[in-house]
Amino acid sequence: MRNNNHGSSYNRGNWDEDAEYTDLNDAGEYEEYDEHEDYADYDLDEELDSEHKFRIAMSVFDLVSMLVGIAVILMLTALLFGLFNWVQRDLSQSLSVITAPFR
Repeated sequence: MRNNNHGSSYNRGNWDEDAEYTDLNDAGEYEEYDEHEDYADYDLDEELDSEHKFRIAMSVFDLVSMLVGIAVILMLTALLFGLFNWVQRDLSQSLSVITAPFR
């Protein structure tokens, strides 16, 4: 078990639930979130809609890339089988030419 030494100022038992604590925002030093000028025309629904559209687009791109990958795999498999068939025909033809004088 690890011993956490947080220093002498840290003590878990010093929280007084009955004491009154001052709100740091009561002094009026901070602006409200909605009143801040950078966020005045910020629309959460628009942001969520944009994120939703982005996720849909990424899903479509994932699907398209998967289908393209499957098509490439099938094409390469067909080329490999074509190569095997070509080698088989070439070997049989070469062997027939080599064994022809012995018949």
